[in-house]
Amino acid sequence: MSATVVTVIVGLFSGALGSVLGPIFMHLLRRRERSEEREREIHRELRLMMEQRLEDCGEAAAAVFGILVHLDAGHSPLDAYSRSMARRWDRSKDQPRRRWEPYRIRDETLRALAERLHDSLREFDSYLLSVTDTIPQQWRVQLEQRERQLHELQREVRLRLDELRW
Repeated sequence: MSATVVTVIVGLFSGALGSVLGPIFMHLLRRRERSEEREREIHRELRLMMEQRLEDCGEAAAAVFGILVHLDAGHSPLDAYSRSMARRWDRSKDQPRRRWEPYRIRDETLRALAERLHDSLREFDSYLLSVTDTIPQQWRVQLEQRERQLHELQREVRLRLDELRW
């Protein structure tokens, strides 16, 4: 009889404990899931921001190709630059731009790479304009080196993004 009473008491106690602790644990699990989902959404936004900057690198490479084609066609360096950049702006004017916010990236390595990529891209765009001031053959040689550096930096950024699984 005492085993039955103990079993009933333990059953009632565990049922009461389960009914009290169950909602608490469910609340904690839901809170954790919401936090993880919020973190995934932040990573998605940051990945899209980085992908847009990487696409800008592709646009810069297309502008280089356009400048070289126009130079080979006999256009002046200023005309080649103007035509190529006009085409670049026409292609990108209808695309929505994401804000560039590298400070939101918590991974120090990726943040440093993102800032280097941004600075390199701005420097690269500025260098494209220098076609009007230098000898086209010298410009081409220096451009190839800068383009390789930009592509290497792009590769490093993509590799780090893949490592983080964003």
